[in-house]
Amino acid sequence: MSRQVRCCPCGCPEKPVTALVPAATLGQTTAAYPTFFVYVPPTFAQNAEFVLFDEDDNLLYETTVNVAGRSGIIKLDFPVENIPPLELSKNYIWEFGLVCNPDDRSGDLSVMGWIERVEMDPSLKNQLEQAPLEARAPIFAGAGLWYDTLAVLAELRKKGPENSIFASQWAELLESVGLETYSPEPLERYNPNPPEQIGWGGC
Repeated sequence: MSRQVRCCPCGCPEKPVTALVPAATLGQTTAAYPTFFVYVPPTFAQNAEFVLFDEDDNLLYETTVNVAGRSGIIKLDFPVENIPPLELSKNYIWEFGLVCNPDDRSGDLSVMGWIERVEMDPSLKNQLEQAPLEARAPIFAGAGLWYDTLAVLAELRKKGPENSIFASQWAELLESVGLETYSPEPLERYNPNPPEQIGWGGC
């Protein structure tokens, strides 16, 4: 929800830095440690910053992402070690910002998205347990679980980059939220640097 699209400091590319989220709805997940996806265009920025806040604007997690010489869709894994899981039925906001000038952070170009972790319905869990990976995306999509659907399709695209069915499903999902121009972009996986743990509200 609340997708923002902005230009890069090295110009205004056809596809600016963009969060792969629905623009008008709250993205949901059943994952305690979800993954996030951002499109990064060619940029002069060396680093970006990924942060997560709770709905009371408390900073929960932040890490630096090296984007030097990279472009495409970056998959950001929310680390399991030393970080508490997302809590059920709570909303969180995440931001990804290109650090255009480390000496003047006011010029950072940021995009954002909302995420809510929801409890998995027993019937949904049963369907997923019986389904192979390639059959899970439609199940997640039918339940309205954006982040889970995107994560499964991204994994399938990495495993079968030449598979036309996977490519079509990926394109259809992005088209459903107005992001169809990003479907051909390459996928990159980013494992965060050791995180700077800020702590969670009340800790």
